[in-house]
Amino acid sequence: MELHKDSDQSDQLWVDFQNGSEKAFAEIYNSFFRLLYNYGCKFTADKDLVKDSIHDLFVKLWEKRCDGSIVTSLKYYLLKAMRHKMLDALDRKKKLSLGQESLSEARFELVLPYESLLISHQLSQEQQASLQRAINSLTPRQKEAIFLRYYNSMSYEEIASLMSLSVDSCYNLVSKALHLIKTDIVRVALCLLCLCA
Repeated sequence: MELHKDSDQSDQLWVDFQNGSEKAFAEIYNSFFRLLYNYGCKFTADKDLVKDSIHDLFVKLWEKRCDGSIVTSLKYYLLKAMRHKMLDALDRKKKLSLGQESLSEARFELVLPYESLLISHQLSQEQQASLQRAINSLTPRQKEAIFLRYYNSMSYEEIASLMSLSVDSCYNLVSKALHLIKTDIVRVALCLLCLCA
């Protein structure tokens, strides 16, 4: 069920949840688990850490359900909460492991989704590899902004708020990321044309 695409239904579900409905809580959990899991997996390969963070998020959500919070976008609210949970979890993990990965350089992996790969099966392996190399050349913050903008259809304002950026900085981050991807793909295409000539 794609609940996060229907804001009226999400709004009513949130009200029911705040009124203590366990059914609404379960529906929110089931509707958003996959989105939150996919987002969390962009930060770390530790799938158990991601699942634990989601469960912690929902436990905290249930405990605070009666605080009267007004939520204008349930998807945005949950993604922002998940981002905080992941950064906190990675920070704790870093402190325990004596700092293998600095938080400012936390990994954010952006891989072409399965659907895109099916659609692009007509692309040559060289073109697919070129696109993945271009994506891999982005910084973790650029990957996250692209993921939120194009994979989750979030507005620049929501992304800016979620990532603690100004809206202008968010536009610049996405613009530079797209420019880098485009430049890398064009460069590879020109090399391939020269080889074929």
